[in-house]
Amino acid sequence: MMLPKHRMILWIASQNRILTKERVNRLNISVDDLTCCLCEEDEIETQTHLFAKRGWISEIRIALSIWSGLYLHQRGVIQNLKWFQRRRWNTYVTLLQKSS
Repeated sequence: MMLPKHRMILWIASQNRILTKERVNRLNISVDDLTCCLCEEDEIETQTHLFAKRGWISEIRIALSIWSGLYLHQRGVIQNLKWFQRRRWNTYVTLLQKSS
């Protein structure tokens, strides 16, 4: 089941509007440290980093792949949404409806 807040976050991410440190900095708002505060790596906090490269998101992607039987590539939010839309959206929605 997808809650309204999940839909909102997904919509914001699909518009590439998540306020990451990197994006805030591009908007000329002062940021002391651009590195991700959620991990111990020295990477800049970008939408791709948060939704594709982080260790915990990889674990979620693998678990979803196993559960759904669909291989989810390590891509950004927008690329994954386009992939779902082109290839597997109906299958994915059906699986989600069966689980709720």
